[in-house]
Amino acid sequence: MTHERFLLFTHTIESFHKTIQRIKNGYASFFSVKSIHLFWLCELLKSPEGLTPSMLAKEVSIDRSLVSREISYLKKCGYVEFEPTLKRNYNTPIKLTEKGRLAAQQINEEALGIQDRADSGISDDELKTFYTVSQKILKNLSNINPSKEKSKGISTFFKRSKEQTK
Repeated sequence: MTHERFLLFTHTIESFHKTIQRIKNGYASFFSVKSIHLFWLCELLKSPEGLTPSMLAKEVSIDRSLVSREISYLKKCGYVEFEPTLKRNYNTPIKLTEKGRLAAQQINEEALGIQDRADSGISDDELKTFYTVSQKILKNLSNINPSKEKSKGISTFFKRSKEQTK
């Protein structure tokens, strides 16, 4: 049963991701942005004083270089403003424009509506358990580093494969 549980788990997580990406892509087109930008705008809405690219990257769990590469697109669209300096822009706060603030509010409202629809028929206790367990699984998975761990089964497999190709 363990193998089937693993397959069900990974299939479910991948299906969550694909479904969420499909929804995000659909809404992103309304704002003429990429799906990754949607929640950047929402995160910036929570911080009217602005966030540096480093802070934004940390809040949305992505690489800082991605923010640095993509933020100029949001500026070009009129959603954010920042004053680039001659130095790196890592310490320059990114702030929402009025257009960005209105878009972020609309994205938040849509996200809450989607969440309500996704949570339909699920009790508050079930949701609490789901999120608690999900966070624990994520923490456990985050601690797994295959490149640092030596799996005897995989090591044996590759050793046999190399010997067979000689």
